[in-house]
Amino acid sequence: PLAGLRGGSFRLICGEGLSIRKAERGSFPGVSDKRRAMALQDGNPSGREMTQLSIIVPTLNERENLPITVCQILDAMKGHCFEIIVVDDDSEDGTWLEARRLSQQHGNVRLIRRIHRRGLASAIMDGFLSGKGTFLAVLDADRQHDIGLIPRMLQAMEHCDLVVGSRYLHQKRVPAWSPWRFRISQWASSLSHCFLEKDLTDPLSGFFMIRSSLLHEIAPRLHPRGFKLLLEILLRCPELRVKELPYDFGARVQGSSKLDVRVILDFAIALFSRTFQGPRRAF
Repeated sequence: PLAGLRGGSFRLICGEGLSIRKAERGSFPGVSDKRRAMALQDGNPSGREMTQLSIIVPTLNERENLPITVCQILDAMKGHCFEIIVVDDDSEDGTWLEARRLSQQHGNVRLIRRIHRRGLASAIMDGFLSGKGTFLAVLDADRQHDIGLIPRMLQAMEHCDLVVGSRYLHQKRVPAWSPWRFRISQWASSLSHCFLEKDLTDPLSGFFMIRSSLLHEIAPRLHPRGFKLLLEILLRCPELRVKELPYDFGARVQGSSKLDVRVILDFAIALFSRTFQGPRRAF
C-alpha cells in the first residue's frame, strides 16, 4: 500500500496524535536521478544538508489557494534549504489530495492529514513537532500573509527567539477588512494585552517564526486551543526575545474565512480560563 507514496510524503494522524501510517521521502529504494534533482531545485538537498526552515501551512478547505501559496513559497525561498509541511484537517473539498499531489511534484513538500481532529492551534503544533528545520514558521494558505517577508524573518531570528509578522506595526487598521472584522480584531488584541507582559502590536498574529529547539523545550507547557497559538506561547513564556516585522495583510481572494461566533467565544473562554486556572494549567 505504500508503493503509491513513493514520490511523496504522507502522514495520517487519528485521535490524539497517533501516527497510523508514515512514509518518508527517501526511505524507498530506486529513487530516480530526476527526483533527486527536483529535490535539490526545491530546496531539499535529499538530507545531505541540514534543513534550515520548516514552513507549516495549516489548511481547512483551501484547495484552490494551496497550490498558489506553495508556488509563492518556493519562489520566495530560493537559495534556502527548507521544507513545507501542509497540515490538513481532512478538508471536505479535498485539500489534502491537492497537498499530496504537491508533495509528489516537489521534493520538499510534506503532508499531515488529521482525521477526526480539528483546531488551528493544534494543527500548527503537530506541524511544528514534525518539522526538521532549525527554525519553524507558520502562515495561512489563504494568501493573506506576505510570503515575501519570510527571508527577513529568518534573518531576524539571528538575534531573537520569536519573530512575528505584525499587521499593525506601521498601520492602525487593515484595509482589506470590513469594519466589523476590524473591531473584532481590535477587541481581541486589547483583551490579550491585559494578560501579556510584552507590549506587542499584534499578539494574535497567525504569521510567526520560532526556534525549533525552543519550541520543543516549551511544548510540554503549551496546551493549544482554538486559533491563537502565538498568544499561548507569549503567555507561557514571557521571557522570550520577540521582534515584530510589519507587513500588509492581504484580502482573501478565494474560499471563506473561518472566523465565526464560536471561534470568538472559544477565544474569550480560553483566555479567561487560563487566568483563573493558574500558571500550571494550560488554557
